[in-house]
Amino acid sequence: MNKDNYFKVRKPNPDLAFWLSVFFPGAGQAYLGQFLYAIIFAFFWIISIFGMIDVLTTFKGHKYQLLYGIIALILGGGSWILSPKFAKSKSQKMETHSKIFLYIEKKLFLRILFFEEYGNLLLALFFFTIGILNIFKFPLAKTFAGNIMWWWPYEFFVNLFLVIYCAFLEGIFNKPSNFKKRIIILTSLFLIFTVSIYLIWHIPFLKLFLSALLILFAHIPFFFFSKYEKQIYYSYRAGRAFCLWIFSFYFVAFFGSIFERTGVKTLGRALFETTFMIEWGAFYFMIIAILESYLRFKNIKLGVEEDSRWGTKK
Repeated sequence: MNKDNYFKVRKPNPDLAFWLSVFFPGAGQAYLGQFLYAIIFAFFWIISIFGMIDVLTTFKGHKYQLLYGIIALILGGGSWILSPKFAKSKSQKMETHSKIFLYIEKKLFLRILFFEEYGNLLLALFFFTIGILNIFKFPLAKTFAGNIMWWWPYEFFVNLFLVIYCAFLEGIFNKPSNFKKRIIILTSLFLIFTVSIYLIWHIPFLKLFLSALLILFAHIPFFFFSKYEKQIYYSYRAGRAFCLWIFSFYFVAFFGSIFERTGVKTLGRALFETTFMIEWGAFYFMIIAILESYLRFKNIKLGVEEDSRWGTKK
């Protein structure tokens, strides 16, 4: 199959469009290229969440509490019901992907960025959104930011695990373990790591637990690889992540100090600034996605012998 026809002969996946909208109303519409509808559904769903929080807190006991609660329920529930329904219905009628989807598939770099590094892109978007809402002092965003600000030691730890265990130990004995074993080992190490940090620095356990959970789920797709060659690849990837982890910290801390947007005065204090840690996360995962996409883009040959992931045979 020629790479130019790979996506054109495929139709959008109705089940994928449906479940994307279930997890985040509007996401299914974005997948289908209906960006206006995506923004509308997402806007009403997010407004309903913050509205319901206000109903249960600020307007508790207010004479209009019930009315505001009903409005929030209609907006959120309507988005959650209609978005998946419309996404699935629209995808079943489409004969090919949307124009934006077809444009991305023609650009190899964009194809790799959005279809292989989507995990890091979503993490960057998540951190960026939480960071913006936190700056505007949304209560829920402030709570989220405070509970995931300790993502950075777990990101460092998981990259160390990729190098030492997956690439080095399994590579030496040429006996790659299965996905389940890797997850069990890493989860156990995360638990030990979390308890150790809690006992030594007395950081609230909930913050450590949620940060660990976020990074663990972010890296789960990387544990599906089984061949030794891919283990070597991930050792290089983890090594780059180490360097970027250090560079990005100093970069964001430096500019945060100049513009005083985060209140960071010293690098030491930066470790305890919630806003800084969230901004750092957005910057770090975005650069990881772009860097890895570019490196793979440079190493994939174009033409009829293109990588088989894009529908052609070598």
